Amino acid sequence: MTWHHVEIGGKSADVFEPASPSRFNLLWLHDRDGTTPPEVPEGFTVVCPIAPRTWWCGESARHILDDVIPWMRSTGKPFAIAGVGMGGQGALRLAFQHPEAFPVVAAIDAAIDHYEWYGRGTELDAMYASKERCRQDSATLHVHPARQPRFIWFGCDPASEWFRGNDRLREKLFALGVSHRADLESSRPAIDWDFVVAGLEQIQRSLI
Repeated sequence: MTWHHVEIGGKSADVFEPASPSRFNLLWLHDRDGTTPPEVPEGFTVVCPIAPRTWWCGESARHILDDVIPWMRSTGKPFAIAGVGMGGQGALRLAFQHPEAFPVVAAIDAAIDHYEWYGRGTELDAMYASKERCRQDSATLHVHPARQPRFIWFGCDPASEWFRGNDRLREKLFALGVSHRADLESSRPAIDWDFVVAGLEQIQRSLI
């Protein structure tokens, strides 16, 4: 099967439907280039809303919560949220803000320190009043000491410009005793889909 376009809440999204019935849904948040994931994990229907250069905050985050999540829940399948770069930080931030809605989250090269781009003429300059406002909205600062997603995985290439932010997130999760897995050692790490599936299977059993 291939990707096809749909409209969810009046906005565009790309959807991948596997040839055989899927067990789970995956909400994928793309990077600034707006491309769909290069690989689709087996057994997943993938939904990729299209919102390039929005950093998945403000209106785009509200669209995810108000439109995309109900659309995915209507299938009756448990789902994970994941993303890369801009989408990786968006997935983590949404999951930390709304752990009851996103109990399973994964991210690759998440642009957690996106506030470092503030003042460089990017769209972030119009989204936030200052660099500090942007920093206050970063994923790490949305980690709640008592409420977190049940399954957290993130990976980042040590050579990536986003490595320090991922390392700081790992440090904070360790300090708070938050269960998670992180791969900050591998060059070009790949999402541990076995971990994601294990989390979704546990969520699925709790719903029965």
